Amino acid sequence: MKNIKLLIPRTDKLYVNWALTNQCNYSCRYCHEDLNSGNIKEPNEGKVLYFLEKLIVISKKKNKILYVEFGGGEVSLYRSFHSVIKTIHQNNGLVTIVSNGSKRISWWEENTKYLSGVSLSYHIEDIKSESHFIEVSKVLEASRTRASA
Repeated sequence: MKNIKLLIPRTDKLYVNWALTNQCNYSCRYCHEDLNSGNIKEPNEGKVLYFLEKLIVISKKKNKILYVEFGGGEVSLYRSFHSVIKTIHQNNGLVTIVSNGSKRISWWEENTKYLSGVSLSYHIEDIKSESHFIEVSKVLEASRTRASA
Protein backbone atom coordinates (compact mmCIF):
# COMPACT_ATOMS: atom_id res chain seq x y z
CA MET A 1 0.00 0.00 0.00
CA LYS A 2 2.97 2.34 0.31
CA ASN A 3 3.25 2.61 -3.49
CA ILE A 4 -0.18 4.16 -4.08
CA LYS A 5 0.15 7.63 -5.54
CA LEU A 6 -2.43 10.30 -6.15
CA LEU A 7 -2.75 11.03 -9.85
CA ILE A 8 -3.71 14.60 -10.59
CA PRO A 9 -4.71 15.20 -14.19
CA ARG A 10 -2.92 18.11 -15.77
CA THR A 11 -5.31 19.94 -17.98
CA ASP A 12 -5.99 23.47 -19.09
CA LYS A 13 -9.75 23.04 -18.53
CA LEU A 14 -12.13 23.17 -15.60
CA TYR A 15 -14.69 20.48 -16.45
CA VAL A 16 -18.30 20.70 -15.27
CA ASN A 17 -21.01 18.17 -16.12
CA TRP A 18 -24.37 19.78 -15.39
CA ALA A 19 -27.88 18.33 -15.57
CA LEU A 20 -30.03 21.48 -15.54
CA THR A 21 -33.29 19.60 -15.76
CA ASN A 22 -34.69 16.13 -16.15
CA GLN A 23 -37.57 17.34 -18.28
CA CYS A 24 -37.78 15.69 -21.69
CA ASN A 25 -40.23 15.93 -24.56
CA TYR A 26 -39.72 12.24 -25.39
CA SER A 27 -40.81 9.32 -23.25
CA CYS A 28 -38.70 6.43 -24.47
CA ARG A 29 -39.38 3.30 -22.44
CA TYR A 30 -35.68 2.42 -22.34
CA CYS A 31 -34.69 5.76 -20.81
CA HIS A 32 -34.36 5.86 -17.02
CA GLU A 33 -37.00 8.04 -15.38
CA ASP A 34 -34.24 10.11 -13.75
CA LEU A 35 -33.61 11.49 -17.24
CA ASN A 36 -37.18 12.29 -18.29
CA SER A 37 -39.64 12.38 -15.40
CA GLY A 38 -39.58 16.17 -15.04
CA ASN A 39 -39.70 15.87 -11.24
CA ILE A 40 -36.71 18.19 -10.75
CA LYS A 41 -37.86 21.81 -10.78
CA GLU A 42 -36.24 23.98 -13.44
CA PRO A 43 -33.62 26.22 -11.80
CA ASN A 44 -34.09 29.97 -11.62
CA GLU A 45 -32.12 31.77 -14.35
CA GLY A 46 -30.61 34.23 -11.87
CA LYS A 47 -29.25 31.43 -9.70
CA VAL A 48 -27.86 29.59 -12.71
CA LEU A 49 -26.11 32.72 -14.02
CA TYR A 50 -24.80 33.50 -10.51
CA PHE A 51 -23.32 30.01 -10.26
CA LEU A 52 -21.84 30.38 -13.75
CA GLU A 53 -20.19 33.65 -12.76
CA LYS A 54 -18.60 31.84 -9.80
CA LEU A 55 -17.32 29.11 -12.14
CA ILE A 56 -15.96 31.72 -14.54
CA VAL A 57 -14.09 33.50 -11.74
CA ILE A 58 -12.63 30.22 -10.46
CA SER A 59 -11.55 29.12 -13.93
CA LYS A 60 -9.84 32.45 -14.58
CA LYS A 61 -8.07 32.41 -11.20
CA LYS A 62 -6.78 28.93 -11.96
CA ASN A 63 -5.91 29.91 -15.55
CA LYS A 64 -8.27 27.26 -16.90
CA ILE A 65 -10.85 27.22 -19.68
CA LEU A 66 -14.34 26.59 -18.37
CA TYR A 67 -15.74 23.53 -20.14
CA VAL A 68 -19.40 22.78 -19.40
CA GLU A 69 -21.19 19.70 -20.65
CA PHE A 70 -24.97 19.88 -20.31
CA GLY A 71 -27.09 16.78 -20.15
CA GLY A 72 -30.19 15.83 -18.31
CA GLY A 73 -33.38 15.34 -19.82
CA GLU A 74 -33.49 17.56 -22.89
CA VAL A 75 -31.32 20.58 -22.06
CA SER A 76 -32.68 22.76 -24.86
CA LEU A 77 -36.07 22.78 -23.09
CA TYR A 78 -34.62 24.91 -20.28
CA ARG A 79 -36.18 28.33 -20.94
CA SER A 80 -33.02 30.30 -20.24
CA PHE A 81 -30.63 27.96 -22.00
CA HIS A 82 -29.74 30.52 -24.69
CA SER A 83 -28.51 33.05 -22.12
CA VAL A 84 -26.62 30.34 -20.20
CA ILE A 85 -24.63 29.08 -23.19
CA LYS A 86 -24.11 32.60 -24.51
CA THR A 87 -22.66 33.67 -21.14
CA ILE A 88 -20.22 30.76 -21.14
CA HIS A 89 -19.21 31.45 -24.74
CA GLN A 90 -18.72 35.19 -24.12
CA ASN A 91 -16.34 34.31 -21.29
CA ASN A 92 -14.22 32.11 -23.57
CA GLY A 93 -15.71 28.92 -22.17
CA LEU A 94 -16.66 25.79 -24.07
CA VAL A 95 -20.13 24.25 -24.13
CA THR A 96 -21.13 20.77 -25.19
CA ILE A 97 -24.60 19.29 -24.99
CA VAL A 98 -26.42 16.00 -25.32
CA SER A 99 -29.70 16.58 -27.16
CA ASN A 100 -32.42 14.73 -29.00
CA GLY A 101 -32.34 17.52 -31.59
CA SER A 102 -36.05 18.24 -31.37
CA LYS A 103 -35.86 22.04 -31.13
CA ARG A 104 -36.81 24.05 -34.20
CA ILE A 105 -34.19 24.51 -36.90
CA SER A 106 -34.15 28.25 -36.16
CA TRP A 107 -33.11 27.47 -32.56
CA TRP A 108 -30.16 25.44 -33.82
CA GLU A 109 -29.19 28.10 -36.36
CA GLU A 110 -29.21 30.74 -33.63
CA ASN A 111 -27.38 28.74 -30.96
CA THR A 112 -24.76 26.59 -32.70
CA LYS A 113 -22.28 29.48 -32.54
CA TYR A 114 -22.22 29.04 -28.74
CA LEU A 115 -21.69 25.28 -28.84
CA SER A 116 -18.32 23.54 -29.03
CA GLY A 117 -19.86 20.13 -29.41
CA VAL A 118 -23.21 18.37 -29.70
CA SER A 119 -24.03 14.72 -29.18
CA LEU A 120 -27.34 14.09 -30.88
CA SER A 121 -29.25 11.13 -29.51
CA TYR A 122 -31.52 9.36 -31.96
CA HIS A 123 -34.52 7.81 -30.22
CA ILE A 124 -35.97 5.29 -32.61
CA GLU A 125 -39.10 4.72 -30.48
CA ASP A 126 -40.07 8.33 -29.98
CA ILE A 127 -38.54 10.46 -32.73
CA LYS A 128 -41.04 13.00 -34.00
CA SER A 129 -39.48 13.52 -37.43
CA GLU A 130 -36.53 11.75 -38.96
CA SER A 131 -36.19 14.46 -41.61
CA HIS A 132 -35.99 17.12 -38.86
CA PHE A 133 -33.21 15.15 -37.13
CA ILE A 134 -31.28 15.05 -40.42
CA GLU A 135 -31.80 18.80 -40.94
CA VAL A 136 -30.44 19.51 -37.45
CA SER A 137 -27.40 17.38 -38.30
CA LYS A 138 -26.88 19.47 -41.45
CA VAL A 139 -27.09 22.74 -39.48
CA LEU A 140 -24.50 21.43 -37.03
CA GLU A 141 -22.21 20.27 -39.83
CA ALA A 142 -22.51 23.64 -41.60
CA SER A 143 -21.65 25.49 -38.39
CA ARG A 144 -18.58 23.29 -37.93
CA THR A 145 -17.48 24.07 -41.47
CA ARG A 146 -17.92 27.83 -40.91
CA ALA A 147 -16.01 27.68 -37.61
CA SER A 148 -13.00 25.99 -39.18
CA ALA A 149 -12.86 28.31 -42.20
